[in-house]
Amino acid sequence: MQTKKKFVAVIGYDKSGKSTIISSLTGCRKSTFSGFIKDKVNNNSVFAYSGSPQELPITLSDIKKMLQKCNSKAGCSGMVMAIQPTKPRKRPSMEAIFKEAISQGFDVYAFAIEPGYDNQNKGCYVGVVERLKTLEVLSTKVFQIDGKKFVLHNAKYINSKVSIMT
Repeated sequence: MQTKKKFVAVIGYDKSGKSTIISSLTGCRKSTFSGFIKDKVNNNSVFAYSGSPQELPITLSDIKKMLQKCNSKAGCSGMVMAIQPTKPRKRPSMEAIFKEAISQGFDVYAFAIEPGYDNQNKGCYVGVVERLKTLEVLSTKVFQIDGKKFVLHNAKYINSKVSIMT
């Protein structure tokens, strides 16, 4: 039996540490990375998108294509993506991104950064839980991570919950 691929969203406001956590989790070296990361020991891979769609020019169609690539690649365990919990008018919303991942059969998880690492960012965990309920994302798949902790700690915590980097 084939296991479902995982869609892991690291959610936080601008400058909360999303890209840094994704870099620590996946090994991608740039804050605006988009592509496959391959583990050279076991040949597994993960698709990482470390710049949130609210910050970079990307469409829902682009995200759909990324998810399709991830789904069709053998040895790929899933996708990790940075998302801002804003409600954009021109860019894909958090709900639209999750809805697409669910429609493509991904097992979805959300990690909301609360608070951000710089103390100026408000938390987003409660709002994320409420907004994802409408898509029937179980609250047991929405986690809170502390942006003030070392990114390696958060990356290990994420992997301990979803085992995306196996």
